[in-house]
Amino acid sequence: MKNPLRIFAAALALLLVFFSLPLWLPQLMAPTAAASAPSLQGDPVLLLWSNDWQMDSEVSAAGPRLVAWQPDGELAWTLETGYSYGAVVDGQHAYLVEDPVRNAYEPEALLQLSVVDLLTGERISQMALRGNFLANLSSGAPVPVLVLDGTLYFTNQRQDSNLAAYDLASQTLDEARYDLCERGYPVEFEYLASQHAMVSLCIEFGDEMQAYLTRVSLADGEQHSLELLNMTVKEHYSANGLVVGPDGRVYVLNSSDYSIMEIDPATMQTLRQANYSEGKQEQGGLLQAALDWLLEQAARPAQAKMLFAVTALSPDGNQRELYVVDLASLQTVQRMRMPGLAAELAFADADTLVVVYPGQQEWSQAAALDLDTGEHAVLPIPAFGYLRELFVLAGQR
Repeated sequence: MKNPLRIFAAALALLLVFFSLPLWLPQLMAPTAAASAPSLQGDPVLLLWSNDWQMDSEVSAAGPRLVAWQPDGELAWTLETGYSYGAVVDGQHAYLVEDPVRNAYEPEALLQLSVVDLLTGERISQMALRGNFLANLSSGAPVPVLVLDGTLYFTNQRQDSNLAAYDLASQTLDEARYDLCERGYPVEFEYLASQHAMVSLCIEFGDEMQAYLTRVSLADGEQHSLELLNMTVKEHYSANGLVVGPDGRVYVLNSSDYSIMEIDPATMQTLRQANYSEGKQEQGGLLQAALDWLLEQAARPAQAKMLFAVTALSPDGNQRELYVVDLASLQTVQRMRMPGLAAELAFADADTLVVVYPGQQEWSQAAALDLDTGEHAVLPIPAFGYLRELFVLAGQR
């Protein structure tokens, strides 16, 4: 009788260790900050917060706000706002769409557009957004995505007619509506300057998931699409990342199987496709390999949640692993473990990322991440609540 009991106890202990891996293993493997870790000085980071907002509350002790913050911990300015649906910035201004009454479920509420000076934090102007596309939330809240030559472009949550242009000078909405996708829903999109167009990663949901890349001209709405063959894994995990490179090439990736595809947006033809993980450098020998395998096994339940994921941060579903891919070779030149769940990422320069990690109660930690070494430098960040968006602004000090 004793041997079966011992076997049962040992098996139970192994199961407890296995299922507790996600709780302790990432901390064990997390890199520690070094004395020579990168630092950012001078340029403020614009943080758009939407914190402590309550639908039925007329007064909030710490309402949503726009914050300009220097990496040395100094606040340049703060601006109280209504509930925000998003913002875009250019070199001088932030364009913020907000609900002044903080009721996101009021379908007839008139949203307003605030134009904010990035240097001083002053609200330069404020105007009501009129028209069904902009004012009626039942068709999907309008989200600003691009400001270009006096025109502000909005999207909403509809499958079609989901791109509209707003003239800032006349405060009028162009009657033309464009579709970001010919087939499926847009999950990610970028402005393509070489074609004066938006390029979108579109996912069609049916018996099988299928990914498409669509280019829509901002001049006349003309569309061109490419079916992204071999970018869906096991009919469930489709392409989930889109990048416009500095040379104007478009890159689509599927982080579930480490595949990346390079596309010429002018001809909408595939140029190359590769497995970007083949060039990654494994370090740490047998112990590191064993820890990687254990973490992968523990992360498998999280992979089931990737069906509707649009992030390309994490192949294991936990957003703790960062791959730096050389676009010339389409291979990984640096792979690093993140010390936490990365909530927001933004480039400070070509070699440094600003990363925001959530705390237990508030968004409370940010770091400068050196892409060459993987070292982190913790940045003092004002903890105002839920972070909606992160922008890095140069030369605003």
